[in-house]
Formats: sequence, structure tokens, C-alpha cells
Amino acid sequence: MLGLITRLSIPALAVFATMAVAHAATLPQQALGKSVTFSYTASIPTRLPNGDIKTTSRTETRTIYISSAGRMFMRNSRSNSARASETVEQGPDKASGSLHYAGGAIVGTVGLVSGAYQFSITFDAGFQSCNAKMIFGKASGESTRKWKSVGGETLESAGKGSVTTSCSVAAGNSL
Repeated sequence: MLGLITRLSIPALAVFATMAVAHAATLPQQALGKSVTFSYTASIPTRLPNGDIKTTSRTETRTIYISSAGRMFMRNSRSNSARASETVEQGPDKASGSLHYAGGAIVGTVGLVSGAYQFSITFDAGFQSCNAKMIFGKASGESTRKWKSVGGETLESAGKGSVTTSCSVAAGNSL
């Protein structure tokens, strides 16, 4: 499935994130005790530290477990076209500012070196299936986004990229 890609300035993205937190909701009963797996692959022309431009790709898989108490735990595994990878886990205390439920969706915001992206995962009424959208934003006054690669290098967008997403829901704890 091709993910929705939108480009916004960071102030606009911050307004969306603030609105979502201000209207944070309790997860519905049918979401409790389930795991949501959201994956995306982004391919983008990238300016490397040496100035060369190369199309790079990165894949991230976020597994979110929703406990019976409605608390969200997340594991994020990412890898890139250079075969570097890392995995990070977050509990409700660390994920609360960047991962929340609002407007019928799980929403996460990820800051970059310059810019940010936000993902939104929506569900059917029974929390049996899901869909994901992504919004990418540049810092105000900036013409590109910058991020740290899995290998620790600062990279910069050098053109328009593409993103594919997938999403699934399973009963139980997939962490």
C-alpha cells in the first residue's frame, strides 16, 4: 500500500501534535491486549556527508503493544540500504510524549535533526485491521530535512522520495 505523504513546516506539524495531545483519548476496550505492527519503507534521493547524491532507503517496523490497562509499549526496529540496523524499546513513560491515542488513531511524532515526521494509525471498529498515513515536515525556513542514519551520519534530503506502508493487528503481546 502506498502511504500518504504530505509535506508541512515544523510549526504546522507542532500544531497538529499539540492538538492531538490536547484531545488525547482513552483507548477503546477492543484495543486492549493487542499488538499493532506498522512498517514503512522510505526511498529518497539523499545528500551524503561527502556531497554525493544517492537514492537511499530505510525500513522501520514499529510494534506497539496495548496492555489490558491501556498503556502503550513500543519497539522500533530500523535498517537502511547500507545494512546497518538498530532496535529501540520504549515504555509508556518514554512513549507518552511521542505516542498517543487521539481522534480514533494511534499517533506518533518523531523529531529529526531538522524536520520531523508523524505517523497516524487508524483502525476498523473492532480493532481487527489498520491503515497508516505519514506526514513529513521541514523546519521553518529550511528547504530540506536532515536526519541521522542508523550508522550515525547526518543525511539530507535531495529530492522527492516515496514511502510504502503496511499495518496489521494481532491479539496478544508481540513484543
